[in-house]
Amino acid sequence: MAEVGYGALRAFDPADVAAPIEASRAHLMLRPEDALKLHPQRLEDIVGSIFRDFGYRTRVTAYRADGGIDVYLDSDQGLVGVQVKRTKNPIEIEQVSSLTGALLVNDCTSGIFVTTSRFRRGARQVGGKARVRGLPVELYDGQRLLEALEIAQLFDPEDSGNPWMRCVFKEYYKEH
Repeated sequence: MAEVGYGALRAFDPADVAAPIEASRAHLMLRPEDALKLHPQRLEDIVGSIFRDFGYRTRVTAYRADGGIDVYLDSDQGLVGVQVKRTKNPIEIEQVSSLTGALLVNDCTSGIFVTTSRFRRGARQVGGKARVRGLPVELYDGQRLLEALEIAQLFDPEDSGNPWMRCVFKEYYKEH
């Protein structure tokens, strides 16, 4: 720790869940490779804050015993359930299937699976099958998560003329 004047500077710790969410978001923008160092609960908070910036009313659930949903997004189209996984391992079929079950049990109209990793082909296929059955599930891999964070960082709560806030985020940001 280096002393400066009467105070002291300390290094930012990505695993610190007590750090301000804005600091965690800014750190992740500067050092995306630290995504796996974030505490999983902090990542859930960041995901909730990103969707809040896009105009959703968000509720981050309890860290444990959350019923398979980490964040709820209230929208005019219904209730969206979000599953957040901080992992380096690719997301498997079973994990996306588990989300679709949690969406049904929790009366959600759609879902979003967010990971710091990537999705295996089979997991993407399960997401597609759920969409065909009337339960759309969007998949956000690590790259898409960082792109969404970058856009969210442009949000200025004082600027009501911000084009990202005048429309539904999905109109501008389609899955690749």
